[in-house]
Amino acid sequence: MDVKYKNFDSGTSLKEQRRLFNECFPENVSSPISSLEHYYWKHKNYHSSFEFSAILNSELVGYYAALPYQYHSNEGIMKVGMVCDVMTGEKSRGKGIFTKLGSHSTSKLKEGGLDFTTGFPIRKEVIPGHLNAGWDIAFLLPFYVKIKSIKSILKKIKLSFLSPIFDLILKIIFIPFNINYQKKNVSIVNVGIDNFFQSNDYKNLTNQISKENPIYLDKSAQFMCWRLSAPTSVYKISIVKLNKLVIGYIVSRSIKKFGFNCTGIVDIAFLEKHKNLVKIGINQLCKESLDDLIVLMCNASIHKKYNLFSAGFFVTPFKFSLIIKNLSNKFGSDFLYNEKNWHLTWIDCDDL
Repeated sequence: MDVKYKNFDSGTSLKEQRRLFNECFPENVSSPISSLEHYYWKHKNYHSSFEFSAILNSELVGYYAALPYQYHSNEGIMKVGMVCDVMTGEKSRGKGIFTKLGSHSTSKLKEGGLDFTTGFPIRKEVIPGHLNAGWDIAFLLPFYVKIKSIKSILKKIKLSFLSPIFDLILKIIFIPFNINYQKKNVSIVNVGIDNFFQSNDYKNLTNQISKENPIYLDKSAQFMCWRLSAPTSVYKISIVKLNKLVIGYIVSRSIKKFGFNCTGIVDIAFLEKHKNLVKIGINQLCKESLDDLIVLMCNASIHKKYNLFSAGFFVTPFKFSLIIKNLSNKFGSDFLYNEKNWHLTWIDCDDL
């Protein structure tokens, strides 16, 4: 089988790539994510992504991309490739193409000067192919949920008429989680993306937070304004102030997860000394949300650090994995694979 692995040419193969995307991710067919507009936003509008392809008999049978991310760390700046949209066609599976394309692509990324690659798979079936291509599972990322209502859940089983009763029970159960403390001089304001992320308040805040975490995504204004500008996506930025000083923020958006109406927390970041105010921000978000569930993906240390259990976030059986392929070996595995060193949320990947 003569498969050629080479750089992806969007000028000649983009239609094939979109066809392959719909084949491999049927849940996104007809959604904005499958559109050409979304592709150009994701792969061309910030820094052009690294893209690779597998060609068999002049047909695109595999695709592999990495977005150029940068992290600040105690050991220096990290140049990272966040791998996404990895796919092989149905007819080409089980033939080693996935693994060979991964090995080829990460080899090229190493030549391009990247220190390591990251990925955030939730589908267990893709893990073996990554491991065969030299990746490691660094640690798991739990999926947390706070239940606000079960209307959409009961609707699915045709028991909507019971929702007022169950929602009342939920409201009583969650009373301890919804009680706020230390409200004095605290305010929560919803702001525009550009206005906030290009402000000095944000610059000062993110500089301080990055120093408090051994490994922290470079959330520059340019990056955040791009990351939160996906076509048709609407994000909400809630900032928390103490004595008019911004001490943290929450980025969220309404989404569908597992068929339920959810508010997904895309990013949450607070100063260490004011982490006790996270709950106030979460509770305000819950009050304003029209969705049934508030969901969050983050590493366990962040859940503990921000005491998100006290805000009503419970762990679910679903888990993402942080997978890493160390390319430069500039940063040791003990440092990279230590979950406590990271501050990870959905902002670190391409989901939401």
